[in-house]
Amino acid sequence: MMRRLMVSAAVMTAVASAGVMECAAQAPPEEGASVAVLPAPTAHWIFLYQLSSLGSFAPSSVTIFDGDAHKVLGMLTGGLGSAFALAPDRSAFYMADTFYSRGARGDRTDVVTIYDGKTLNPSGEVVLPTGRQLTAQDNATIGITPDGQLLLVANMTPATSVTVVDTADKKVLGQIELSGCVEVLVSGKRQFNSLCGDGSMLTTGFDDTGKATSQKRTAAPFFNPDKDPVYALPAIVDQTAYFVSYGGTVYPVDLATEPATPGTPWSLLSAAEAAQHWKPGGIQGLAVHPQKGWLYVLMHRGGEWTHKMPGVDVWVYDLKTHKRVKQLKLRHMADAIMVTQDDQPLLAAAMPFNPPSPGNLEFYSATDGKRLGAADGTTIAPFEHLYGF
Repeated sequence: MMRRLMVSAAVMTAVASAGVMECAAQAPPEEGASVAVLPAPTAHWIFLYQLSSLGSFAPSSVTIFDGDAHKVLGMLTGGLGSAFALAPDRSAFYMADTFYSRGARGDRTDVVTIYDGKTLNPSGEVVLPTGRQLTAQDNATIGITPDGQLLLVANMTPATSVTVVDTADKKVLGQIELSGCVEVLVSGKRQFNSLCGDGSMLTTGFDDTGKATSQKRTAAPFFNPDKDPVYALPAIVDQTAYFVSYGGTVYPVDLATEPATPGTPWSLLSAAEAAQHWKPGGIQGLAVHPQKGWLYVLMHRGGEWTHKMPGVDVWVYDLKTHKRVKQLKLRHMADAIMVTQDDQPLLAAAMPFNPPSPGNLEFYSATDGKRLGAADGTTIAPFEHLYGF
């Protein structure tokens, strides 16, 4: 009896399989899949860079959000510790990527990947000859010239240099040595600035062939890196960079001159606030709105070397008077902020997953701090950065 049941089951399975195969064979041919195209970009697009997935050794990603609709528009997946840049005309996105032949080990390959600005499809790749600066993203390890023709990628082997890439011909043009200085702050059509280990700044001019035409260093350091270091990424208005120190001092530097010209430092804090241990913090704790002339600083209360701690307080300063004009309060702890550059600016705040923080991207009015909403279906990992047009 059992044998007959087994045979009957086998026959039924065979018949059913034949029926499925026959149905599959008779199914109409699949239509060609279409490629989605991004809508026209707006000033409220937010680009969220994440170093990895919740701290694991995984590829970096960039997620594009509509800051008004609070929804995801698309995503780019890069390599390890990627650096991200936007073409000035918004036609392309660039990621400097690192890949290993065995995932987390093996032969290393560094490339610049070029993505189409509408479809997000890769449109080109340039292999880099020298090990790029593989660090947590700080927005200054890659830069693009105002005309979009040349891409600059910072290297550290541990010698420091910059690789110049032709974006149109998709090829490496040359390499510029930096002599103990790091980072790429593009400050002119063919000029960039780099911070140096002693607290000075190097200004480099270069030509269309990727060769340095001049390099000039400030006569003296403009901050003391041993006593009060500055965050590597400043807030920039026109060609003035506002570096903020871990202790809350603002160091303005005019990048239009060659070499750069340091201005007069000023403090974010009153004596009473300093005594209460208020300090700047976060992974990306500075933002600026040039039209309003406002500097946004993510603040927290902490001791020495708490410069990466998140906070819920955003203090807003008038760059002309050096006075605080607003104090905004976030709903959750954030460690990265940015402000859109339009007449009705948004303040975007990235909140990594760390209970009770939901690990989300939230949107506020950059004028009065009113919460406008949060992105849906997003979990943010530590070491993230925000970009905008």
